[in-house]
Amino acid sequence: VKRVDSMRRKEIAANAPRETVTLPGNPVPVTRVSFPFAPIVQNFSTELNNHAFTIYTFTKDPFYTDKALAFSKRSLEFYESPPSIDTYARLLYRAGKNEEAIQWLEKALALIRDKKAPPFPNNYPEMITKIKAGEPLPEAH
Repeated sequence: VKRVDSMRRKEIAANAPRETVTLPGNPVPVTRVSFPFAPIVQNFSTELNNHAFTIYTFTKDPFYTDKALAFSKRSLEFYESPPSIDTYARLLYRAGKNEEAIQWLEKALALIRDKKAPPFPNNYPEMITKIKAGEPLPEAH
């Protein structure tokens, strides 16, 4: 799927209209290319994350938590986004993998801070504090 996305992106970029502009304060013209592109992998990631989150919401059974962890981990292999990381961290915490859950929440905070991911309403600092204290997590968004 990632390879198909890569090939589609290259093809769209090669055929995209180009525009030459001069930016303020820079006398050298710059060629600008702009094209819409939505990777398929993001859809796969979202679907897997939604399934994992549904399991997280409706059961605490360890068998299903393990299944949800597998879905969630696979979603992150396709595309790392704060919502997917949120689900994965919650499931890790439920499975008793507290340190790993904290690491993933810190990664989500870094993605948002560094603008490598769109803003996502979160309470990750509060979640990290609660995980360290062994308290229940706040409700998900």
